[in-house]
Amino acid sequence: DFTSQYYPLQLFAARELAEGRFPAWDPYLNAGQPGLADIQTGFFYPLNLLPNLVLALFGLSFSVGLLQAQVVLHFSLASLFTYLFVRHLARRAGARVPAARFAGAVAALIFTYAGYLTSFPVQQLTILETAIWLPLVLLFLDRACHHTRPLPQLILAGVALAFALLAGHPQTGMYIAYATLAYGIFVSWTSGAAPATKLVQRVLRVAYIVLLPLVVGVALAAVQLVPTLQFIARSTRSGLDYSAVSWGFPLAEMVHFLYPGYFGGSPQYVGILAPILAAAALFVARARREVLFWIAFGVVALFLSLGRHTFFYNVFYLFVPGFGAVRDQERIIVLFSLAVSILSGYGALVLVQPL
Repeated sequence: DFTSQYYPLQLFAARELAEGRFPAWDPYLNAGQPGLADIQTGFFYPLNLLPNLVLALFGLSFSVGLLQAQVVLHFSLASLFTYLFVRHLARRAGARVPAARFAGAVAALIFTYAGYLTSFPVQQLTILETAIWLPLVLLFLDRACHHTRPLPQLILAGVALAFALLAGHPQTGMYIAYATLAYGIFVSWTSGAAPATKLVQRVLRVAYIVLLPLVVGVALAAVQLVPTLQFIARSTRSGLDYSAVSWGFPLAEMVHFLYPGYFGGSPQYVGILAPILAAAALFVARARREVLFWIAFGVVALFLSLGRHTFFYNVFYLFVPGFGAVRDQERIIVLFSLAVSILSGYGALVLVQPL
């Protein structure tokens, strides 16, 4: 996928931009098809668009080496964003600065270099480029809920969400949107409002904090999302039935938690130390509610990654928009990987904080 799909798509977009044109029509695929509407081209994704503008300005050509550099860059950003988010959570849980930095570093290493991001997202580049923005979205969302002026932080969360939506993988973008919705509801409901606040005021506050980033993100990414949704509606993806979309990890592959690669891949693998640290997170008393949320969050993502092999996915297939339109449900394991890394960061505090 890396050299046979993503390189030609980005090469075409870069060449069109160098000629002063939008890549509206791609004559090299299927005797011609929409180029700009194919979101995998990633034309409007800022971390593609800016380098392509520089190449066009200096008359340079796009190469496989530049595509490889994008992988390195996005692994670095995954580490940075996860570090910043978990360091922020640790400080909010009362940890001192050195301990918070340690927690952030542990979480960053686990999320970035565990089995998921180092498996097929390396080849299917748009998955990697989309997934890494989730910790940054959650960081701004959490800061907004604990700030006297939440609006700037909510706008930044929306901008980070727009980056994820423009990166080129709608399925992972959908997972990020639902994760933002879930965490926004949790953190806005459990923080900021006094216990005596009226229920209506509390609900309005939650709606404001949760919906504004989603509206900003979708609005900024609409230049890509609108033609992409029209394109998908006229493609073979629009007619996928239950048998085509419900595949997930077979139950036997759960052995990868302890034995990575036994069945050929290891996207579920988070290491040996990570689950131990995740369990230790329960001993961080000042973050008990947050720890319970991430445990529930990770368990839901894990069960959904099993697809039709359990009943759980069927509920989402029937009642949650989007889950009946995307295939390969195992990709939602990215949310499980993030949850474990965050829990590991909390657990790391137990190692360095006074008992």
